[in-house]
Amino acid sequence: MIRSFLDFENTLSILRSDCNGISLQELFVDDSLEPIRLSIENFVKDSKQCAPCLGYMLPSILCERITLPGIDNLKDSLSRYCERRFGDVIYTLPFLFELLFHLFPQPEIPLRIGRNVALESNGVILDHDGLMIDANQQMNFQREGIIVGSDWYLYDKSVPGAFVANSFIDDLVKQYNSCTEGTARLRVRINPDIIIPKDMHFDSFTKAYIRGPIGISASALNSPDFPPDPSGTVTEHKRVDTVPLSNLFPLDRIEVMWSCRDTIKSVQIEALMPEPTEYNEEVQTKYIHARWSPDESRIIHFDGATKTYDTENYRSRFATDIKKSISKSAKYEKSFRFDTYLELKDWCVLTTKYFDPNELILEYFGGVAE
Repeated sequence: MIRSFLDFENTLSILRSDCNGISLQELFVDDSLEPIRLSIENFVKDSKQCAPCLGYMLPSILCERITLPGIDNLKDSLSRYCERRFGDVIYTLPFLFELLFHLFPQPEIPLRIGRNVALESNGVILDHDGLMIDANQQMNFQREGIIVGSDWYLYDKSVPGAFVANSFIDDLVKQYNSCTEGTARLRVRINPDIIIPKDMHFDSFTKAYIRGPIGISASALNSPDFPPDPSGTVTEHKRVDTVPLSNLFPLDRIEVMWSCRDTIKSVQIEALMPEPTEYNEEVQTKYIHARWSPDESRIIHFDGATKTYDTENYRSRFATDIKKSISKSAKYEKSFRFDTYLELKDWCVLTTKYFDPNELILEYFGGVAE
């Protein structure tokens, strides 16, 4: 389950009360404030257990772009503090950075952090799936988020590749911006708990080198004999050997099901994690759905989601395949929806990047493209 520090509301309310009337500058230089510093550090330490999947709201890269009176080089100052007090910078710096801006709002930097602050903004309209709608055609999609008016909205953490060139969301935005059809619509889930001023937006430059698939065959998809079972033909690719980084990126298998209805071919792909070892353990999987039109010889719809299962439902789901399973996820949260025409090769690359890192997707798409 993706979390942020706002999930610890009771402790936060106590911290906010303790910090009332204190400036961020005073926090680091006033020896009498050591008890408050310890309370903040204990909060970070207690919450750091979820750091690997933490829903960081405020990109720590912004730390380099913020100047505060009385603090020389904010990022260096916080990095030294984290190293000295925590013995760690990688996990604690982003967490501490956004936490401090929540506890010590800076009037000269109008960042808004709080539960559902983005959803309460006049510029945000959501559809029934919780995805942001471009109702007035005013949304400017970037790989770093969405610009609407004077506000910058960050993508939800379920959307892969924010701030990274050649990533999933970067390619998806490029596809949308290149669409010539007036009916093309892109909807994406945003982080509900933060709004950043547009003036702070910047073009990120971090690059991802993600190997794309060769592709699957359009002629096979257009064949009236595909899929063999129109009600659903399932292909399974299972991780049979331990691969490097398998502990960091656990994966058991992917399941791909193609079906056909009224000549439209639909595909569902779900990446399944290993079976849980604890009874109360939640399991989150990635899932995509797309439709292929033989008449157009193109993808005509593409969406992705995350599924969160409780232990009992996931064990039932794990024991069968995507077609036979009657077990429902406890939570289904759509990450994006793209209604337009996509060439097959472009959809293959987008799907690969959505699931990255996942060598089994590359294995599935290893056929010969036309």
